[in-house]
Amino acid sequence: KITKVVVSSGVTSIGNHAFGDLSEVTEVQLPDTVERIGQSAFEGYGATRFVAPKSLKVIEKNAFVDTSLREVVLNEGLETLGERAFYGSNRIKTIVFPSTIKEIPVASFHPGTVNGKNNKHYLSKVYFLGNAEDFKSINIGIDNTWFQDKATIYYYRESVADGDYGTYWKYAGQNNTPVQYFYSL
Repeated sequence: KITKVVVSSGVTSIGNHAFGDLSEVTEVQLPDTVERIGQSAFEGYGATRFVAPKSLKVIEKNAFVDTSLREVVLNEGLETLGERAFYGSNRIKTIVFPSTIKEIPVASFHPGTVNGKNNKHYLSKVYFLGNAEDFKSINIGIDNTWFQDKATIYYYRESVADGDYGTYWKYAGQNNTPVQYFYSL
């Protein structure tokens, strides 16, 4: 059984359905040369963490439908997120979200449905790589309201001055781990 896939450096696009239904794959290493992830490329993906390559610009529709993801780290520079990109991946607890995305299309982070009822979602923290005004300017499509209303949004700051209250975060270490370091009063 295949549990790990390493994509060679120089590859710029992950094709449609490339890793679809590989639920036993727990790790795919993508090189920083990847600029596009195609439709349904990781549908049913079994890994719990996805860290986008630094050069990724496009995640097409349905790219990560019905995965086991719990943490998603999207890169600054990502420009396009397709409809239903993470639909049904209801186990996601945290997302690092870039300021370069200007739209969250229809149902991009919808938890999916069973027998006509929405699945429970676990999203509790969104680490946004921008400020509150930038986040408010994002066009959030229908069936994404839980993304905005049910999770705590943390805004990126390298440092905070005394009396600068809010929910902020920064990276810690080399592995893109977000750390909250100042809380609202």
